[in-house]
Amino acid sequence: ITCSGGVANNYRFVYGTGTLTVNKSPLLTITTANLSVNRGASITPTYSASGLGAGVIGSIAYTYTGTGSTNYPANKSAPTAVGSYSITIADPASDITFTTGVLSNYNSTSFPAATLTISIASLSVTANSHTITFGSAVPTAGYSLSGLAAGDTITAITYTYAGSGSTSYPASTTPPTNAGTYTITPSDVTVSRSGVSVNNSYDIAYSTGTLTINKATAIVTPTSTTVEYGSSPTFPIRITTGSPEAELPIASITGYSAPTCSANSYSVTSDSSTTHTISCTGGSSTNYNFTTTATATLTVIQAPLNVTVEAKSLSYGAAVPASTFYTYVISGYKNSQNS
Repeated sequence: ITCSGGVANNYRFVYGTGTLTVNKSPLLTITTANLSVNRGASITPTYSASGLGAGVIGSIAYTYTGTGSTNYPANKSAPTAVGSYSITIADPASDITFTTGVLSNYNSTSFPAATLTISIASLSVTANSHTITFGSAVPTAGYSLSGLAAGDTITAITYTYAGSGSTSYPASTTPPTNAGTYTITPSDVTVSRSGVSVNNSYDIAYSTGTLTINKATAIVTPTSTTVEYGSSPTFPIRITTGSPEAELPIASITGYSAPTCSANSYSVTSDSSTTHTISCTGGSSTNYNFTTTATATLTVIQAPLNVTVEAKSLSYGAAVPASTFYTYVISGYKNSQNS
């Protein structure tokens, strides 16, 4: 240690030298924190340092080791398999880089080992449920998630539809279109991180959703018609649906069972020129509920009687016969009636 300068009126300064001794810091302790991550996540150990003094640590290279069931020979590359590993500073002299200071500035050092635990994450994928009306487009099922790590995305998924019991539909990836209740089963999820599949980071559990296709409404409208006295009528109908209303060809209606139509108080003995109200009930189909509030009119008209004149003969020149000479037969009577 040297000095210089200084002024006094009656003195001149004569300078000697002294010694500055820098002693080593007594103890440097670098404590690495235990680390638990899900498989596939980034592994970045953290540490705290005590006794560092004026030193500044730039970086530390860690060594990972697994023993027993987690066999992993000492390696500076972090493991990826599920298990428990020790994290150590195996060679402090080369593994610790100081920005300020050096390791030799410390009388003693301590570098306790830490534990790295790699677990597999649980990911739950549940198919969304939907309710629509027959004739509407079936929406893409969609899903909800639980357990997906930040930065990971679902880039592929398969949905399988199936119906049982009264809604028979063998498992298929093609959505059903007929009315009924179907299960939606998700599968084959691909989880990606930065464009690369990381499915091995997750234990994936799937839960089903439900697709409900309700029947549409169809309107049954009887047609006004006539029936001859003494005959049994038929009751033509129209079936329409939608807005604007469109007629449904009966032959195209899946699972069609015809409504029952009748005319109130009509019987084969009803007099001609009377009218009766036609109404319908029941009927069913796979995809439609029938509304049968519309009515029509049945009108009874006269039945024809067929008069057949019987052939006769007489001799040329004979007298003109009386009217009783001519005979006929009447047919077409109803209800056991006669002349």
